[in-house]
Amino acid sequence: MNSNLDLIVSALDMLVAMKVTPSPPSDHSSLATLTDLEQLLGYSMQHCAGLERVFADQALFLEMVEKAGSIKHTVSAVSAVIVLYYRE
Repeated sequence: MNSNLDLIVSALDMLVAMKVTPSPPSDHSSLATLTDLEQLLGYSMQHCAGLERVFADQALFLEMVEKAGSIKHTVSAVSAVIVLYYRE
């Protein structure tokens, strides 16, 4: 069985949990490092750009999923509904 679930977390909470230090905003077509993620988040905030990207490093992706379990998160199959939840 296959499922398509979204794990929704605060970007700032995630960066703090992963101990990421700030760096200049930059766009990336895929993510291979935490620096790539931090730069992409900055770019997104600066340009109101979408964030959906592929993680090129499976180990990093799994580490982030595990870490997300230790911060406030929501699991959903409907991302648009969750956005409304976090706006409240």
